[in-house]
Amino acid sequence: MTLPPLLHEDDAVLAFAKTGGAPTTAGLIHAIQARHGRTVAPAHRPEPETSGVWLFAKDKPSLDAISGQFQSKTVTIVAHGLAYVLPAAELDSPETLHARTGVATPLRDASGLLPDNFTVELCVGEHEDHAGRMTTYRKRGGKPALTTFRLLERFHDRNGRALVWVEASHSTARGHQVRLHLAASGAPLLADPLYGVPGALLLSGLKRGYKGRDGERPLLDQLALHHSSLTLRHPATREPLTLTSPLPHDLELALKNLRKFAA
Repeated sequence: MTLPPLLHEDDAVLAFAKTGGAPTTAGLIHAIQARHGRTVAPAHRPEPETSGVWLFAKDKPSLDAISGQFQSKTVTIVAHGLAYVLPAAELDSPETLHARTGVATPLRDASGLLPDNFTVELCVGEHEDHAGRMTTYRKRGGKPALTTFRLLERFHDRNGRALVWVEASHSTARGHQVRLHLAASGAPLLADPLYGVPGALLLSGLKRGYKGRDGERPLLDQLALHHSSLTLRHPATREPLTLTSPLPHDLELALKNLRKFAA
């Protein structure tokens, strides 16, 4: 079995660059243990749909130290994603957002735009009626979750849809947290089958006079969310350690074409 690219290795910690859409199966974990040692264990479980940093500990003391940091919310995860900013007409239908996220709190500034910087604090928990889905709560239900967002770039496609390249930072690490918090704000991630807008990002939707052939391949058809970095204290040295993962090719390609044709 082919292992993900190795990002970092020392006596206590391993980190890989997980591919988006690749589940963190027992078989893959066993293959990593066969290569790096039987005591190696995942220190966190990234969502199958996301790409980015996947952290492992090499022994139980290191695993316990890292788990303690996650529990005390001192590990910082930074993610990047492409989101679709819902137009006012769709924001006027809060039942649509509610069905996606549980709690809808659309955020817009005085100009009707998604703010350059904003914070979402909504609890996250399992959806009672849909297995594999999460939902948000204001107070009762779920676990506390806070995400800080920063807009890095804005784009518009040929149909006038507003897209944003956004950075998300959090320390609570709840399941589907970034996806839910963006969707609840009225800016769901592209290609998110659970909380987003159906469809893929196509070059024909960006480039005027596109003359591609039938059966156009999408620039992006997987969840547009990448866990770019994870910062913690090294379990042995106690020094700060930041692990970073480069953007996958599909996100790089999508950004390149958005900057060229939709800026």
